[in-house]
Amino acid sequence: GPTLVTFTAATYATLSAICERILPRDSDPGAIDLGVPAYVDRALATPELASAREVVLRVLPLVDRETRARHGGKAFHEATAEEQDDVLRLWERGHDGGQRFFPIMLSLSLEGAFGDPKYGGNAGGRGFQMVGYTPGPPLHETSMDAHVHVPR
Repeated sequence: GPTLVTFTAATYATLSAICERILPRDSDPGAIDLGVPAYVDRALATPELASAREVVLRVLPLVDRETRARHGGKAFHEATAEEQDDVLRLWERGHDGGQRFFPIMLSLSLEGAFGDPKYGGNAGGRGFQMVGYTPGPPLHETSMDAHVHVPR
């Protein structure tokens, strides 16, 4: 797996499973296919996201603990999709002081799936393909075209 900068292997397993529930694989690639968890791990290491990092690092173990309590001792990443959704819904509603947790996870998952691949997510630009976005060539390559007269 990736070299982790924010998470331990255990919290990363929980994080990855959460990202995958937010953007599940169906006929399109899911969050894990798109490299979203690795993107989130790197993004949360940046100073600008220090307060988001605190929230996520505080809540991930609680998500795991809640899943074990409700679903027969299974860690979040071992639970079924339905069980995972059941637990995530609690945080979607701001459970346990985690009002910011779900919005942070949602926003970072979408950035990781659909942002510029140079930031580490959107593996192979496949997130772009899902939404039908084709990045144009960099501006310097098209500057010559601006001087070509196109007859109307």
